Order: sequence, then C-alpha cells, then structure tokens
Amino acid sequence: MNRRRCALVCLLLTAAAPVCAATAPEAVLARLARGAAGIETLQARIVQEKRLEMFQDTITSRGRFAYRRPDRLRWELTDPVVTGFVLAGPTGRRWHGLTGKQEAFTLESDPLMHVVAGQLLAWARADFSAMQREYRISVAAETPVTLLLEPLTPNSFINRVTLVFSRDADHVETVTVLEQGGDQTIIRFTAVEVNRPLPDDLF
Repeated sequence: MNRRRCALVCLLLTAAAPVCAATAPEAVLARLARGAAGIETLQARIVQEKRLEMFQDTITSRGRFAYRRPDRLRWELTDPVVTGFVLAGPTGRRWHGLTGKQEAFTLESDPLMHVVAGQLLAWARADFSAMQREYRISVAAETPVTLLLEPLTPNSFINRVTLVFSRDADHVETVTVLEQGGDQTIIRFTAVEVNRPLPDDLF
C-alpha cells in the first residue's frame, strides 16, 4: 500500500494502545464476530479528529455513517467541509462540497476506494479474516474490547490501528490510526443506532 493510499485511508477513516499487548486470543475475536453477526444495520454520528504532529494542531470534522448488511455503506462528513461517498455492492458514488462535483466509481477500477470501503466493511462486519491479511491483531484490553492492529508490511505508512468496541461487543465505537510520522486520526462513532430500518435512497 503506497503513501497516497494510506493517507486517504487515514483522512476518510480515520489514544494509542500499549505496545506490549498480547497475542489476540481466538475466544475474544470469536465473541466479537458473534456480536457483529447480529447486526443488520448501523447508523451513527461521526466525530473525526486529525492531529498533526508537525503543527501541533487538531482538525475536527463531523458527519454520519451508515451500514446495511452485507455491502451498503454511507460515509459522509458535513462539517466543516462536505465530502463523502456511498457504496452499494461493487459500485458507488462520491462527492466533494468545495467543487460541487459528484462521480461514480467501481471498486474494481478504483484502488483507493477499494481500500477505504474494505476497511469500513471489515470493521462493521468484524471480519477478522480480512484484517489478518494486512495486520497482526492483538488484544490490548478486554473491557471494553480493544484491539491493536499492526501492519504486516514493514514499510507501511501506518504505525498501528486501535479499535475499541462497544460494551456489548457488537460494533466499533472508536478507531485510532497512528501514522509513522506521528500524525494521528481518531474517529468516534456516537449516537449509534443498531438494526433500525434504513431507506434504500440512503445508499
């Protein structure tokens, strides 16, 4: 994964966990997978904080997130800049408020969106098989469950990713992406609603 792709993942997705975390017990991952299996829909508000090491500054964005099993996503930042995308299976649409442009894309032809959507879907589904193809997973805490993901590729732009799950262990509440240069992106999912009907036109 090159620097540009990793940077986009950190921007859109995007408290580091202890580096001494132990190897992830399969029982913990199995419990998370069982909890996520009961999730048909998720919707939440997003608060994203991008902390820039060089400038000692934090950029805060807000928006919303929606997921419907198996492969529907909406990721939308609404403040201070409007930007986002929707995904329905292998095809999607993205937009940016500053330009007013919208464009269609497919996951097959757009590697960047393939990475972004793949990460979001893996987190929503608790798809640890997909995660383990790119990361070594360990458990930093069990209450609430906190997973530490370290890239298998030594030259990755990402240092580590931390996932904190809800008390019910059925969805992710906080994602922290720590980059090699020290920049950090923290994403908090708040006002989470589980298994509420979502309209088709949301995606």
